[in-house]
Amino acid sequence: MRAAVDRAVLVLRRRAQRQGGCVTYAQAQQAGLTPAEVATVLRRGLATAPRPGVLAFCLPEPVGSLDPAAALVVSAALLKHPDAVATHETAARAWDLPLIGRA
Repeated sequence: MRAAVDRAVLVLRRRAQRQGGCVTYAQAQQAGLTPAEVATVLRRGLATAPRPGVLAFCLPEPVGSLDPAAALVVSAALLKHPDAVATHETAARAWDLPLIGRA
């Protein structure tokens, strides 16, 4: 069973890398984790739960300079629409890109 959990965590970490470090509980279930296994992942320190329904992974690979405010936006977007993406000014801020016309 532990090997199956480890495989699911690997899948989730890859997905989290594309989503600013976060995945939803629904995405964890789609990856094959039961609620008890999600609790085990949290207990083992493989992820944290910054918001209800969201898992956050500390990724060694760079995912941009996602600041806490941007992470909150990503978490909220994922909860409302699991396939949502941040765009325009929100995405620029999340990735610490310069904004046109702003100092």
